[in-house]
Amino acid sequence: AKEGKPIYRTQHLKRCLIAEDRFGQVDTLIRDFWFSPWEAASLFGEKNLPMEVRDDLRDGKTKKRLYTQYIIPKDKWDIDAEARNGKPYYTVYVCELDRKKAIAEGGYDSRPFYVWRWGSSLDGDVWGVDSPGMISYSDVLQANSEKGDFSRLVQLAANPPIKQTPGIDGGVKMTPGARNFIRPGQDYVATPIVGDLAGIANDLAQLRDSIRSRYYVNFFLALQSNIERVKTATEVAGIKGEQSAMLAAMTGRLFYEFLEPAVEDLFQLEYTYGRLPPVPDALKGTKLQIDLVSPLAQLQKR
Repeated sequence: AKEGKPIYRTQHLKRCLIAEDRFGQVDTLIRDFWFSPWEAASLFGEKNLPMEVRDDLRDGKTKKRLYTQYIIPKDKWDIDAEARNGKPYYTVYVCELDRKKAIAEGGYDSRPFYVWRWGSSLDGDVWGVDSPGMISYSDVLQANSEKGDFSRLVQLAANPPIKQTPGIDGGVKMTPGARNFIRPGQDYVATPIVGDLAGIANDLAQLRDSIRSRYYVNFFLALQSNIERVKTATEVAGIKGEQSAMLAAMTGRLFYEFLEPAVEDLFQLEYTYGRLPPVPDALKGTKLQIDLVSPLAQLQKR
């Protein structure tokens, strides 16, 4: 947060490492990022940077270098108590030029990142598994390839190659209503196009349906896809209940690992900076719990 205002960024997974605690909750983040000398000096202060970076800054160079941030629970590694300032989470920044020397360090009152995973790995891997993008990857590649083949066949059918006798002056005119004057013995003919457009179109439709089902499109369009007649309230509830059961594991992890902690942290930030109304007397001294009220959350609870 900056001046009490939350700032959220999405980190690319290929530049991150994560680790879990003994309960399977992600509590450690190591991330890489690139800074120019000016950016590094603005964040860390010029005096804290390696000498080579300070030289680049004074020379006006813009070469970016790799920096790494570690965010670790205070009890997980042996960290000097003074360095973490009593905070439950410790953070340290290093530069690729000297990874043994910290250029900045500090602490957080709460975990400053969220890691949501679609499904948990059965072999103990910390990364999520079986997300729609992962299991649909091969179908997406095949659909993209077949879409290209389909487009090429359509273009060839609309404008086929021409086989013509050498010597036809001016080539062959293919515009509508064009006249082609040829001498005896000369001829031209469109080259036959070999390809099953109907077969490719059918396969593309099947791939599209497969991808849509893996992204749970039917869940979000359950009523629109069943519009042969007006549904009663009981039927609507049944359709939604059946579809939501398919997403129970995913949405439970989404709420637990991302939505609930994100809302709780935002609530605490707003309260700390005095942007919330005073706490009613009846709630003073009690532990509050954030309750999600979105339609999806309420559907899962029911």
